[in-house]
Amino acid sequence: MSQLTAATQGEIDAWEIAEEGVKDGSSPSMMFDVGGSTATRKFFCRWESRYEVARWFVGAVDSYLVGSTLMLSRLNPQQLPLPAGSPLWVPRFHATKVTEITGHCWEGNDPDDPDPYQFTDETLNRFTHAKLTVQFERLPFALLDDVEAEPEIGRNVQFIPEDGQPDYITVPSSTQLYIDSGGSLIQGSTAGHLVPVPYPVGITESVYRFCLRWHRLPYSCYGPGSALTARLLGDGTTANLPYINAVNDAPFYYDTYPAGTVMLEKVTERLDPSLLDSSVYLWTVDYHFAVKPAGWNTQWFFPNTTGFTGAANAARRLLVGRGVVHYAAGAVPDLYSNYIERDFDLLFDVDG
Repeated sequence: MSQLTAATQGEIDAWEIAEEGVKDGSSPSMMFDVGGSTATRKFFCRWESRYEVARWFVGAVDSYLVGSTLMLSRLNPQQLPLPAGSPLWVPRFHATKVTEITGHCWEGNDPDDPDPYQFTDETLNRFTHAKLTVQFERLPFALLDDVEAEPEIGRNVQFIPEDGQPDYITVPSSTQLYIDSGGSLIQGSTAGHLVPVPYPVGITESVYRFCLRWHRLPYSCYGPGSALTARLLGDGTTANLPYINAVNDAPFYYDTYPAGTVMLEKVTERLDPSLLDSSVYLWTVDYHFAVKPAGWNTQWFFPNTTGFTGAANAARRLLVGRGVVHYAAGAVPDLYSNYIERDFDLLFDVDG
């Protein structure tokens, strides 16, 4: 395993890439739509270089070792050129797929067949050049070179909003009072004023959800036997507790979410054939998060109405735990409160 290196200009020149439809204006062909905009270009290249050229267009990913540290290496897809000074609202398109490769200028067959032509199950047509149709689209994630990607959450990670569902909490009746706008401070001077509510009261807490989708992860970097999956599942001991059902120990996702407010609810994944990568298969990994702005390790404190003395005993959120020391979010020890805290940037680190 070694870090991927970009093609040199000499290698690109040897591929003899040329674009079809330049003079008649048919390439590129562009389409703009609310659901997704695309551009298509058609190219020629040397027949024997067609796979290298396709890989150069759509990019590649692999893993490699720096000493004993496992790292990801990516070659970014090619971008559709834009005129200098194009405003930011002009879409940036990148190559996402080669939709078709056909031969151009037939030379013969490999292996050579006798005349007249006779097909066999080993026959390969041989051409001087290949014709590639390349589709360009707007990517839903950022692209970074290897030297810029630390941590990996900064590239090839897509943010996807999901449906939220509020938590329903029942408040004990002994903590609630009726308060009449026309009442005095003397209980009973106005009917109902400061009379305890005789039944439990239900309140809701906002919880919303989102997914971070990690695109094109080499097969060996996830799944059984990988350090990343071991981190997610733990090993059944208190020394290596699972990241699933943990909360963030520091501000997460470009410091959007404060410590203790994001819980990793579940992980789903999909295994796809690779796009001309060293790994035969690539993972798409979805991390599903639930956000509670008030914090997952705190609960409402409702003082009993008996002896209520004002703001000092006002309802408020407090840390709940199994000890006598208060810890701020991000510093809660393991197994002290309801949810352990973990560094969620390590969800995007393939090394152990």
